[in-house]
Amino acid sequence: MPKSAPKKRLLSRRTPLMGVGVAVMLLSCFSAWAAYTTFESTARAGRNSSLADAYQRAQAALVDIRLRNAQYIVRPGSPEIRSDIVRSEAALTEALSMIGSSGNAADRRLATRLERQLPTLRSGLTRLMDAVETAPLPTAVRLSRTMVSPRIASMEASVYQGAATHRNAVFSGLGSAQRSQTVVLVSAAVMFVLGVLLMIAVALIVRYRNRLGEAQQAELTRLRGAALTDSLTGLPNHRAFHEALDRALVEREPLSLMMVDVDGLKRTNDQFGHQAGDDLIRGLAGGLEQVLGKGRTAYRIGGDEFAVVMAGACAMDAFYLAQELFSALATTPSARPVSATAGIADMHSGIDKDRLIWQADLALIEAKRGHRGVMVYSADLELKHTDRVEQNHRDVTTLATALARAVDAKDAYTHSHCETVAELCALVARELGLPAEQVARIRLAGLLHDVGKIGVSDAILQKPGPLTAQEYAIMQTHPILGSHIVLAAELEEEAGWIRHHHERLDGGGYPDGLLGDQLPIESRIIMAADAFEAITADRPYRDRRSVAEAMRELSRHAGTQFDPVCIEALDRIVGRGLVGSVSAGDAGLPAAA
Repeated sequence: MPKSAPKKRLLSRRTPLMGVGVAVMLLSCFSAWAAYTTFESTARAGRNSSLADAYQRAQAALVDIRLRNAQYIVRPGSPEIRSDIVRSEAALTEALSMIGSSGNAADRRLATRLERQLPTLRSGLTRLMDAVETAPLPTAVRLSRTMVSPRIASMEASVYQGAATHRNAVFSGLGSAQRSQTVVLVSAAVMFVLGVLLMIAVALIVRYRNRLGEAQQAELTRLRGAALTDSLTGLPNHRAFHEALDRALVEREPLSLMMVDVDGLKRTNDQFGHQAGDDLIRGLAGGLEQVLGKGRTAYRIGGDEFAVVMAGACAMDAFYLAQELFSALATTPSARPVSATAGIADMHSGIDKDRLIWQADLALIEAKRGHRGVMVYSADLELKHTDRVEQNHRDVTTLATALARAVDAKDAYTHSHCETVAELCALVARELGLPAEQVARIRLAGLLHDVGKIGVSDAILQKPGPLTAQEYAIMQTHPILGSHIVLAAELEEEAGWIRHHHERLDGGGYPDGLLGDQLPIESRIIMAADAFEAITADRPYRDRRSVAEAMRELSRHAGTQFDPVCIEALDRIVGRGLVGSVSAGDAGLPAAA
């Protein structure tokens, strides 16, 4: 008994040490298993992430093909759109190849099936593009719905299902890695208490955890950046634009959309190379960021096309923003001058997102055809013409734009005045419910309303003070001269509207002193738009006044000088958004004169 006691005490001392040793070994093994599990989960998540990214590229390529197909219907014969479709098809082929080579059996079957459908899709696109170049728009839309849209929709559905599967797998793998990581941390905490060896293990595990977190964050950042950012300009891309537009449509009204297109990009690419073209694109992106400031964002949605979503703004807000953009581009030093064209549409009841985008794009197309800097959509832009009439219409519009710019060039204070009045006239006419064809003619008359000032001396137009009686009498001749110039272009009714745009309802205007209903409604519209633009613009003899002050001034003279119906329509137009001051105006007198 005395001899066995030391042995028992020795065993009693060794037992805790053995227990600690066994615990250390077990916890070490358990930690190693947890770390291995975390590594495997992360590796699986990475593989699924790569496949999800490939599916996203395939989905983006299909969306781009669908969009370019719709654009080609509106702009048939455009080689740029054909080139974009070819590039999108190549991107789709590359993404499907990636899916087939890196995916599982289901992915390979899906990739093989979609690759077999590509020749049919290409053939349908080619037949459609050849057909729409001679077919009217409704026929082109019907052909698109029967020949191409079902095939693209089917392929998009398949790609979307595959992408969703791998996205779920990514999240599942990351969740498994997170759970394994938690086990590692718990084991490390216990092992720290057991000894120095466990402290070393804890340090290794913590470092591994940090690396895992950084890798996860970097991967998420990369995926989001690749999905929502344009690599050339750093602006949000086409997908981000649609997400922002969807949010804006849900959150608030009114809403305006401005499409902006780089001028002469193809010519620059052909003459100086694509690097010079990229410089133009970056220059326009920089100009947009400069004038937008905080709270609004520009999006690059195509090769040379940008978009601005203006929540809480009306069409004229976007119009003035476009003018500010053009001024910024003209004064920004660059290797080659950057210029742009803009089209604007505003959201109103009865249209959806796709219709809003189409209207803004149509306004952009018409602005380019007429060599106008910016145009606001109205229904008259959709009028159908024969080829001969359409060409005549383009010739008249181009000539009218040139004459209007010649008038504006005579006075630095009236930059873009005629184009601004033209768009205001179209908006007021649309607000009054006039037919689309009449809206188009009023827009043209508004563009030419001051063409008679070509015959007025620069000394009078640019005089920094009130005019003398003799000078004012000379100024009063410009509506007559303008009507004669427009009449020579065989625009008889427009000539009459221009002749009377300085009359008054009370008969106190000029040149004929017409009274009340003797004044055409078109002349009354031009009169209101002209006065509003003049009041809210700088003059040699006074500073610009706010929109609120302008509307109070116009309302005060409604019924005597102006038609109250036109003033109410103008008030509704400018009251829908956040209209600020405009750029410039007419050299005539303000409304109170």
